[in-house]
Order: sequence, then structure tokens, then C-alpha cells
Amino acid sequence: MLQKYCIALENIVYWAQLSARAAPRRTGPDTGQDKMFREGKIMVTSLYQSLCNMETNIADRVALRWYDEEKQGVAEVHYAQYAQDLRRFVAFLRAEYGDVRGKRVAILARNSYHYVMCMYGAVLAGAVAVPLNTGKNWDEIQYELDLVEPVCVLQDGEYLQWEPALADAYSAKLEPMDAFTAFAPAQDVKEVEDLAAMAFIMFTSGHARLPESV
Repeated sequence: MLQKYCIALENIVYWAQLSARAAPRRTGPDTGQDKMFREGKIMVTSLYQSLCNMETNIADRVALRWYDEEKQGVAEVHYAQYAQDLRRFVAFLRAEYGDVRGKRVAILARNSYHYVMCMYGAVLAGAVAVPLNTGKNWDEIQYELDLVEPVCVLQDGEYLQWEPALADAYSAKLEPMDAFTAFAPAQDVKEVEDLAAMAFIMFTSGHARLPESV
């Protein structure tokens, strides 16, 4: 069964709007974020900078909230841990794969907190995140993996149970989604150097029964 996640998107969307220099639209009362922004206490220049601002100004607020099936209850992460976990993921990629700028990092898993870390962390490290659809059959997944040639395939084990062929073809590149948790946070994480560089490769339904990347 797919895990049911209730990710608190209000702040993510709000700060993403500010990062894009768009006028934020709130549907509820001012909770203090608007006031801090208006008074100039928060200067937003990018999504990473907004994360740093949230870590500094609202570190104890909930960043993500979801239902944890293993614990049979609601789990949540505050912005302080959220930011540090992203830095851990960057440290993991650097330690295991060196300079990953421009290299592909495939993600084959269900939605989860770790999925967010893998997607966002890969981009922060300068890599290209490649989310793959676990609902596709092995022929489609293999075609996509062969096309992007990832340095690693981050997975949660579920697809591997359905398609053992994944291990046969990519055993040397398979990594558990939570591998980053064993690493200390990288202290020198900063903005992506090349903002024009590719950040994501996503596959859509293509012609001739083959997926197309965008």
C-alpha cells in the first residue's frame, strides 16, 4: 500500500512564490511570516536562501508532516532538522560519488520524507534529479535508466520486490533512500553555482510506446 502523506505544503508554496519574486497569496490570517517579510527581516533571493531564513527565523515550526505507516501515527519534521538533513544528503553524494555536478541521480520510490530530501538535496549538490514512476513496468524503467545513466539509483525496496531484474541490472548502483542519515551535515552547502544548469529529468508518455524525457 502506498504511504499516505500529508505534507504541509503551505510554507513550501509560500516561500517558493517569494523565491520566484511572485506576490504571495495567503488564504488565511497573517501568521507572522508576512510581517517579517514586509519589515525586511527576511530577504529572499532563492529557494535555498529561503530555507536558511526559515531555519533561522522559524526553526521550531513544522516543515513537513505525514502519516508514518510503520509507526502507525503522524510524524513531523521541523525546519531545523529539515535543513540539516538536506546538508546531510549533499555530504552523502559528495562522499560516495565525488563531484556530482551535472550527473544524474535516479529516484525510484514512493512519496516520503526521504523522497523530498533526495530530490531537493540532489539539486542543491548540483546533480540532476531523475524521479521515476514506480507504476511503470521493468522494460520502461530499464529504458529510462539506460537513457540517463545515473551514478546511483535511490530506492526504498518496494519496486525491487516487484521487479528483481532491477538488482540484476543495477545492483552496483542501488542505494537505500535513507543512506544520507549516516552522514554529518555538509557545512559548506551554498547556492547552486550554475542556475541555468539542468536540475531535473522527468519522463512522460512518448510516441512508439517509449517514454520521453523533458
